[in-house]
Amino acid sequence: GGERWLLYCVLPAGPQEPEAPPGVEDEPVIVASTSSLGVATSRISLSALTPTLSRVRAYQRVIEAFHRNQTVIPMRYGSVCETQGEALRFLEERRDEYRALLHELGNRVEMGIRILLPAAPGRGPGAGAVTAVASGSGRAYLAAQQERYTAQDRAAAEHERIPDRICTSLAGLFVGSRRERASWAGSRLLSLYFLVPRNQVEPFRQAFQELGSRESAKLLLTGPWPPYNFVLSARIPKCENGPA
Repeated sequence: GGERWLLYCVLPAGPQEPEAPPGVEDEPVIVASTSSLGVATSRISLSALTPTLSRVRAYQRVIEAFHRNQTVIPMRYGSVCETQGEALRFLEERRDEYRALLHELGNRVEMGIRILLPAAPGRGPGAGAVTAVASGSGRAYLAAQQERYTAQDRAAAEHERIPDRICTSLAGLFVGSRRERASWAGSRLLSLYFLVPRNQVEPFRQAFQELGSRESAKLLLTGPWPPYNFVLSARIPKCENGPA
C-alpha cells in the first residue's frame, strides 16, 4: 500500500498526558503500547517520507512534547512500519534492550555546546619565509618556516584543550558526553553533547556562563533536548525491512 505508520519515539507504557501535538502532515499521533513499552506513531504516506524542514520540525515537536514529561528514546525521521501491530512486535523483540536504554536515559536531557574555532592557517610559505627567500638566505628561510609551524602547532594544541577545559568546568553536572567535528564557513565547528540530569540543567547553564566568559573561542549553548545523540542508530527500528 501507499501508507505506513511513522514512529516518533519509544516510551514507557501508561497514560500519556498531555496530548501530543499533531504529527507530520498534521496527522494525529497515537501511542500503541505493549505491557511495558509504548511507541508514538502516526499515519504517513510514502511521499511524505522525504524529509523537509516543516516535516522534520513537526516530527521533533512530537518527540519533545513527550520528552517534557518522561523519558523517551527518540527515533530518526523515516522510521516506519507497515502496521501498528508490526511496531508492537518489534518492541517486544527488543523489549529488554529498550527498557535498559530507558533506564540509562532516565530523567536526563541533552545539552549541547558548539565551539567555533578559527580556521587553521595553511602550511604555505609565510611572510617571513618570503622575506628570507628574497634575501637569498636558506638558513633564514628554514628558521622562518620552523617558527611558523611551531606557532601553528601551539594554536592547534590550544584548540584541542578547549573541549577538555569545558568538560572539566562542567564536571559533576553531566553523566555522559560526546564530541562531533565539522567545518562551517571556513572555520572549524566542534559540537559537544552532554547527558544532564533534569535537576542539573540550571546549574549547567550557570557553569556554562562562567566558562564562556573565560574562553576566547565562540561558544553557544543549546537545550535541553531529548537525548538524540545518546541513542545508537543500531537501536532504531527499521520495520520496513524487518528487525534490524
